[in-house]
Amino acid sequence: MFKKVTIKDVAKKAGLSISTVSLVINNKGKVGGRDKKKGSSSN
Repeated sequence: MFKKVTIKDVAKKAGLSISTVSLVINNKGKVGGRDKKKGSSSN
């Protein structure tokens, strides 16, 4: 059985805040290029 990945999991793995990951996912606000790349990366 697979564990659901949460926004909190993504933020922790990327070294970003939950808020920043949310902004990237929803394409809202101004997020710097480096953070945007980290938040949208599938690594």
